[in-house]
Amino acid sequence: MEEKIAILGGTFDPIHLGHIKMAEAVLNSIDIDKVYFMPSKIPPHKMNKIITEEKHRCNMVKLSIEDNERFTFSDFDLVREGPSYTAITLTKLKEQNPNLSIYFIIGGDSLRDIEKWYMPEVVMSNCTLLTLIRDEIDETKMNEIIISLKEKYSCNIIPIKMERIDISSTQIRKNLVTDREYGKYENILNKKVFDYIIKNKLYTFNDTRIGALPKDTNKYGS
Repeated sequence: MEEKIAILGGTFDPIHLGHIKMAEAVLNSIDIDKVYFMPSKIPPHKMNKIITEEKHRCNMVKLSIEDNERFTFSDFDLVREGPSYTAITLTKLKEQNPNLSIYFIIGGDSLRDIEKWYMPEVVMSNCTLLTLIRDEIDETKMNEIIISLKEKYSCNIIPIKMERIDISSTQIRKNLVTDREYGKYENILNKKVFDYIIKNKLYTFNDTRIGALPKDTNKYGS
């Protein structure tokens, strides 16, 4: 029996409510069984950056999604060797699970740059792309990009509208260095995730990553 899943990948350092709203927008828009939250092991664009330990990122994801039975944690990208190239991840996932119908969630900004990804033709041949279109994005231009990619790669791309979400994992990390009162984060972080961050002393003054972390390339964070 075919199972339809949508994959939301990323560093999740930390996972925030923007990620959750992305997954909810997908569930509310198309007929799929589950959304898989799949943390990246070594994101190619962060090869020279230090990120939080896998165990902490995984625990935060699990805490954030545990109340929704249609959200599932997946360590598929963590247990394999090498950088987390989407093309390789999707190929291996499809090989091991031939009955899966795979949808892959990306932002509109990522769709514009997808031809710069590693083996984009492999990515688009192994999944249906679910492109989240925020309010401020020019819908006409995005439709032109979608049409062009469909013609070039014979792929399937489904646009999904959602409201603008100004949440950045990078900014959360920086703010938590000096401001650790939950009231400032209640619309940004799950309370259980915030408590986990405090308990495990993540993103503190002693966190040597702060000065080296890259600026997010989209408002959803990484």
